[in-house]
Amino acid sequence: MVANLMGSLVLGIMGLYFARIKKMPAILFNIPGIVPLVPGATAYQAVYEMVLGSVDKAIIYTFRVVLVAGAIAVGFMLTSLLSEILTHFRQHRSTSKS
Repeated sequence: MVANLMGSLVLGIMGLYFARIKKMPAILFNIPGIVPLVPGATAYQAVYEMVLGSVDKAIIYTFRVVLVAGAIAVGFMLTSLLSEILTHFRQHRSTSKS
């Protein structure tokens, strides 16, 4: 979970950086980067265990999927928050110099 959080944080920062260089929306860089982070195998195991009737294992796998997906979302949210704070700080700094 921590690795996915850090991965999405780095991915979000890189997405913002490349978006500014290429003058394109950051989402164009973020979406392809999310694909390897998505816990597809764990989601498959959750569904597989549910079909087999092993509800306890299915709940555990589903909980893992939710935690990883939440970590990815929090990483992107922190990147967005960091970007907004830096933009606000730069605007405030440039207006106070004038």
